[in-house]
Amino acid sequence: MRRKKIKLILAFLVSATILFTFSSALAQNEKINKFNVEITINSDSSIMVTEKIAYDFGTQNRRGIYRDIPYRYETEKGIYKLDFRVQNVVDETGSKYRYETSTKGDYISIKIGVPNVYVTGENIYIITYEVGGALNYFDEHDELYWNATGNEWSVNIYNASVKISLPQNVKSEAIFSVTIIELSLFIVISTLNLFIFSF
Repeated sequence: MRRKKIKLILAFLVSATILFTFSSALAQNEKINKFNVEITINSDSSIMVTEKIAYDFGTQNRRGIYRDIPYRYETEKGIYKLDFRVQNVVDETGSKYRYETSTKGDYISIKIGVPNVYVTGENIYIITYEVGGALNYFDEHDELYWNATGNEWSVNIYNASVKISLPQNVKSEAIFSVTIIELSLFIVISTLNLFIFSF
């Protein structure tokens, strides 16, 4: 990380402000009750992301979920690909889920679940991954643009939060601009090296 000023641009998709029309199957009772994200910005411009997703299948019998995360972008300088590495996928007790990763267009798709093993009700999925080259460099600042929840969900997200930890050599006052996309109501709590956004 070359500079001590950072601009944050965060995108969220939360059902409190965005309404959807679903297929009859999904409209019955599937939803995401909570989507909590922790992002650690490292001094080498990489980020470590941990997502805790409380996915409620209701009475539906499902094998698991897909988490699609953008890794490929078109910029003025051409195609840019992030270095994306999944660390682990566990439940709230630390037990590992079976998962597979694949590319789907501009997305890394994480398929979580076991064939022929069905789940119902609320299940907790904790996904940890590292993204290399996540910060964009500009003349006057560095910028993190991150779509915290993603736009590929076909169910409502009812609650979301993001906690961003800065490198030790970067203090919270170095964050000179925060842009929240898709939401008008949010709470920001900042301490020496930490920002928390709650929705």
